[in-house]
Amino acid sequence: MIRFALSLKITIGAASSLTVAMLAVGGATAAHSSTESVNHGAGTAAAAAAHPMSDVADCTANYSGDLCWWVDADEKGVMHPVRDAISNWMSQKESTCISQNFDSNGTWNDCASTLYNANGSYGAQVYEASNDKGDGYCVPPGTLVFNLAVTPYAGTATNMNDSISSNRWRPNGC
Repeated sequence: MIRFALSLKITIGAASSLTVAMLAVGGATAAHSSTESVNHGAGTAAAAAAHPMSDVADCTANYSGDLCWWVDADEKGVMHPVRDAISNWMSQKESTCISQNFDSNGTWNDCASTLYNANGSYGAQVYEASNDKGDGYCVPPGTLVFNLAVTPYAGTATNMNDSISSNRWRPNGC
């Protein structure tokens, strides 16, 4: 049944590459994992067709309930939707972050430059260190922080650009 549905979707051209990949692994649901990323910004026309442009509207429409972050300021670069609380962003891979944070493995750690909270009721709390330690900042529901280079952690003069290492959700907002 799954193979027939997959063939039908491919034949009529209704499946995105993500849907095809999810169906091919055994009928996964439409829910995404916290490590999913979407390319945004510079690239060829072929790359743009393979990876849709991502912005706040895309985050809201496709990842409602998530914190979305981008590698570069102003919603540029690769976008990552984050549904879960992640205590150590070094556990999440992102190859474009190698040049950002000098991590030869390329991880989310110290790589975020834009944040958007697409969650309608929870505050998205981010921290400078793993395990929810160090300076923190809460992004209220529906809030875009477009340039972390000019946004300090709460109560400090330290900007947040390329320095976030963990996140959690605050059920009562910010």
